[in-house]
Amino acid sequence: ARTLSAAMDGIWKQRTPKPLDIVTGDYPNAGMVALYIEPRPSVFISADFRKSPWITSDRLRRSGTLVIWLLSDFPKADEIPDPYREALAGFKPEFGTYDLQLGYHGRHATYGWAVLLPQ
Repeated sequence: ARTLSAAMDGIWKQRTPKPLDIVTGDYPNAGMVALYIEPRPSVFISADFRKSPWITSDRLRRSGTLVIWLLSDFPKADEIPDPYREALAGFKPEFGTYDLQLGYHGRHATYGWAVLLPQ
């Protein structure tokens, strides 16, 4: 979690001086990213306003968001995962991937990410 969190925070900071305020994704992965960033960002769970009532459309536009997903769940690294698209419409994302080593046996997880800067 610390490695993933630091990597995603670094990706955000390379693109804007604003602190990362919102991380979007499924709860385990977005939660891992948010866990070790200071100040701690909010998690926009599955880009669903009902699951994350602390996130509003206005806050999302003002803050932007970093979106994270496992490529094993959503294999396209150059588009926002389908379940998240409606809530994140109107942003111009920048995409990338990140490989995370899992232990010492060569296992890894590949994440897709998108930076959606404040509007």
